[in-house]
Amino acid sequence: MKVNLQAIEKFAAEVEKNPAAGTKEKSVAGECNFGDGPHFSATVEFAQGKTTLTADNPPFMGGSGSAPDPVNLCLFGTASCFAGTMMAIIAQRGLSVHKLTVSAHNRINFHRALHLGNRPPVEEVWLKLEYSGDATQSDMHVAMNEALETCPGAYCISRPIPLTAEVRKTN
Repeated sequence: MKVNLQAIEKFAAEVEKNPAAGTKEKSVAGECNFGDGPHFSATVEFAQGKTTLTADNPPFMGGSGSAPDPVNLCLFGTASCFAGTMMAIIAQRGLSVHKLTVSAHNRINFHRALHLGNRPPVEEVWLKLEYSGDATQSDMHVAMNEALETCPGAYCISRPIPLTAEVRKTN
């Protein structure tokens, strides 16, 4: 993906004039499958189309393992969000990077999910970045720190965010 700096600059100017334009809502609505196969699917719309994503719990947690599990998808979202943020920062700073690999990892403790204790379900999340190009390690470290502060995916993991839930009966 080539970073469209003009689009970012245009959006920044729009938000500067109209701060409300800087807030966007996103949502995903899916359905549980109580039969065979992945336990959840959702059609996700994006600027140039839509796709259906599926998730299934791993076999040790009662699923069939027939699709990525929700934590795989969470890590994918985190890594891809961080990669996109890094790519924009690299482009904005004019850094020479030819290849960037972002991997997201976590350590999950299932004691709480199994009702065997109250330990935090996610003990740790970490990102690993590898790159090639002429950018210095120091420049990339500064870019990474900026991405840690500005990436929505990193923000979701590193800071408490209010979460509410509701349930309604339908026909």
